[in-house]
Amino acid sequence: EKFVKFLSRKAYIMIALTGMNFCSSAQKAFFLLLRNAARYAAVGVVGQFIETIGVVFITLSSMFLGYFYLINMHPDVYPMVPMITYFIICVMMAKMFMGIFGICVSTCMQCFLICEEMEHPPPYVPDELKYALKEVRRSSRQKERKSGRGSSPAVAANASEYNISGPGADKN
Repeated sequence: EKFVKFLSRKAYIMIALTGMNFCSSAQKAFFLLLRNAARYAAVGVVGQFIETIGVVFITLSSMFLGYFYLINMHPDVYPMVPMITYFIICVMMAKMFMGIFGICVSTCMQCFLICEEMEHPPPYVPDELKYALKEVRRSSRQKERKSGRGSSPAVAANASEYNISGPGADKN
């Protein structure tokens, strides 16, 4: 069930990026995930770590501020029950906020990988991402030359499968 949820989330991101139907998007997302499993794992571990730090920071800072507001506004109230209530609400809000952060990280990762597989990214890709893609391609070509391998046939075969079109995209 967790894998289906994970794949569905990736498929919905692929739908948003490419505009294809769910089944095609799920298939492309699955194969993109397989081709870049190590990258997804690394980003997933780092993302989970940052998400945990974010939840802890948001919860503690909100409780700290809530405590001082409570003490200043109602000095006669025992703060234990309101602080427990603050804690529950703060954790829920922090998890919702950081959940959105996780989806954004996942979307950025998928965008990066799709643009990396396309030899010529669309014109609406930000300049910073284009620069990062050039650096990744340059370093991967240097590694291929050192190891004696050519370019990856899987990437070359799949570079044209993303029919991304949008404002300013080439229609050739």
